[in-house]
Amino acid sequence: MSRFTRLVALATLGIGCATAVLADDLEAVQKKIKAAWEKQKSMTAKVTLATHMEMGTMIIDGSGEGTIEFMRQADKVYSRNEIKSTTTQKMGDKDQKMEQSMLNIIDGEYMYSVTEMMGQKSANKAKIDPKMAGEPQAMFEELGKDYDFKLLPDEEVNGAKTFVLEANPKQKNPMGGGRMVLNFLQDSGFVVKLAIFGEAEKPMTTITYSDLKVDVKIDPDHFKFKAPEGVEVVDQTKVAAPGSAPASAPAKPDKPEGGEKVEKADKPAKPE
Repeated sequence: MSRFTRLVALATLGIGCATAVLADDLEAVQKKIKAAWEKQKSMTAKVTLATHMEMGTMIIDGSGEGTIEFMRQADKVYSRNEIKSTTTQKMGDKDQKMEQSMLNIIDGEYMYSVTEMMGQKSANKAKIDPKMAGEPQAMFEELGKDYDFKLLPDEEVNGAKTFVLEANPKQKNPMGGGRMVLNFLQDSGFVVKLAIFGEAEKPMTTITYSDLKVDVKIDPDHFKFKAPEGVEVVDQTKVAAPGSAPASAPAKPDKPEGGEKVEKADKPAKPE
């Protein structure tokens, strides 16, 4: 965690009192974020990704840009997230550059992912993960298993007011790091900025959302998944849970571990 220099006793007392008040309001703020998010029917935004890691003599720098689209109808969530990134790994005089593109689609029934790296494409189909759909309550519950939340003072991001939550790992890493800071828009409940810190409290990864628009009309076809030509989709929805009863027929030996391959993805349900 960050170490703050206490300049004078009065300032220290002031900071301590403010922190105590904020801690008492953490649950209330989480409820406000959840309520604001549940009112939203659609959203679009631009995504910017920045990464910087130093591991001994190795330095990794990365940047990426993309878009995100979100829509909710009835009890179903739809989203489309596309991002292209470039990562440079430097060790001594040697540089290695890698380009990657990712596409994630939630079609109301399933979640599909397509990744392309160094000319190789892979795709998979999985059950919808609520926290991946941007649902704040699911995010709080999942992170709450391994992190302790703390409410920080409000901030403005791109001119918009945000609630700021800090998540600190319950089990401290001897190497340091692991802390996260999330900015939630007060008026819509969407995450507008996420920062992950590494050793010595240096920002390791920062994801920022800009040009965010809510209640916009989005073409439902944007949430239909079509498998890339020549790419088989690994169906992870058919993977048996640990301890479950064995399937009636053994898996064929030519099936890869981690899921059953299908030639085409199931047709997603069309948004109402």
